[in-house]
Amino acid sequence: MPLKLIAPIVDTKFLTLADEKYGNTSEPSYVVIRQARQKEVMERQSLFNRLEQLFSRSDPGEVTLVQNISMEELRRKEVQLTLIESNITDEDGKLLFPSKQDGPEKRLALDSREFFEAWGSLPPDIADEIHSKVLEVNPLWAGPLGEG
Repeated sequence: MPLKLIAPIVDTKFLTLADEKYGNTSEPSYVVIRQARQKEVMERQSLFNRLEQLFSRSDPGEVTLVQNISMEELRRKEVQLTLIESNITDEDGKLLFPSKQDGPEKRLALDSREFFEAWGSLPPDIADEIHSKVLEVNPLWAGPLGEG
């Protein structure tokens, strides 16, 4: 019998550190994270696609490799690729990361620019906690410097 694919893991993670720090005693804050598939892995990996070799004019044996990657951009991309739902609201009570039903799956109802704005409005400690939840569901991304 050939290999049969199964649906990716989808896990609800509670933001207990943020709730505790910001005094949220009502409904617990949560994010729903989907396990990355090859499509998301390739999109994430595209952030690493620029690598330069610089050869020294004074020492022909000296070669320098240069790769520019922002760790904050990597974290944002990892969350954007795998976050599918959250109950976090903005100052007006509007969902910061609204989702929509897309066939049998839920997805964020934000384009890249909207996600960038929503992500950028978070306090850094909440962004850190959300990203840590993404790494729990996607442990291959949790190695040294975000690389498994």
